[in-house]
Amino acid sequence: LVCGVFGALMYLLLNFLGYIVGNVMGYGPVHVPGLLFNDVYTPLVGASAGVFGVLIAAAFIAPNSIVYVYFAIPMRLRTAVYVLMGITLVDLFRGALNAGGEAAHVGGALAGFYFIRHTHLLRDFFDLFGNTGRTARPGGGRGGGGEQNREVDRILAKVAVQGLASLSEEEKRTLRRATDAQQRA
Repeated sequence: LVCGVFGALMYLLLNFLGYIVGNVMGYGPVHVPGLLFNDVYTPLVGASAGVFGVLIAAAFIAPNSIVYVYFAIPMRLRTAVYVLMGITLVDLFRGALNAGGEAAHVGGALAGFYFIRHTHLLRDFFDLFGNTGRTARPGGGRGGGGEQNREVDRILAKVAVQGLASLSEEEKRTLRRATDAQQRA
């Protein structure tokens, strides 16, 4: 949802800048790569910006997972997502027919890139009243002692670098126990 919001904001920003360059500054039909020169009242409809954000986040979490592009071509998730982003950027800068959609895709992807690395910001993103009902607990907020927190942090760092497939069964059990403890708290 957050990535969809940021996709819409990117679309609006690039459309507004295109409007300023094309109409207000009087440059007329000059094409500036990356800017949108559509009607500023054209609606943006769809969820693909959110999907792009999730794709970028998934490529960060499990970069070496194998996916089948077009159900036939095996590829690492990270490679598939980065190729797809490259195509999206090229379409945006050359002014393809769906350049507005591509602008939203880029906005969603940027949000996904940022928020998967700063997940603590997501918890309160839509909290309008500033209180989610969570209270801080000693020991880093994950329950248990500092040693368990260090072990969980080590495992999560391993996942970030090597992907979920790299975990041993014992590491998976440790994460499950920490998750259960967090949910009970």
